[in-house]
Amino acid sequence: MVLVIIFIASVVFVVDNLDELVPKYRFTEITVNNLEERIKNHDSFVVMLYQDACPGCEKNFELLSEWQENHNIEVVVLNVNEETRRGYLVQTMNLEVTPTTFVYDNGVLIKRVEGPLDDIDFGEDK
Repeated sequence: MVLVIIFIASVVFVVDNLDELVPKYRFTEITVNNLEERIKNHDSFVVMLYQDACPGCEKNFELLSEWQENHNIEVVVLNVNEETRRGYLVQTMNLEVTPTTFVYDNGVLIKRVEGPLDDIDFGEDK
C-alpha cells in the first residue's frame, strides 16, 4: 500500500511540475501557428513536442538545454496536451509519441527523433 501511494505521489509531482520545467530551462513555448510560421519563414530551430506526465520529456528538457547553451540555434517547445492541438499534430506531423523532437534548417526538416534523446546528434538524417 505504501509503495502504491509513493508511486501515485511521484506521478502527481511529475504532472504538476512539468509546466514549471519550460521556464526553468529557458525554452520558448510556441503554438501550432507559431510553428507553421517559423517553417514558412525558413527559420532554423529545434522544436520538441511534449505533454504533461511524459516520462522522457524531462530528460529531453535537460539535454536540449545543455545543447542550446553550446550551439547557435533556438530550441522551442510545444505542449500537445490540448486535444485539438494533439489531433492536428497527429494528422500533419504524424505525431505518435512524446517527446518528439524536430530539427529544422532554413524551414526544412532535417531530423526527427521520437522518444527520449540518448545523446544529441542533430546531423542530417530524417
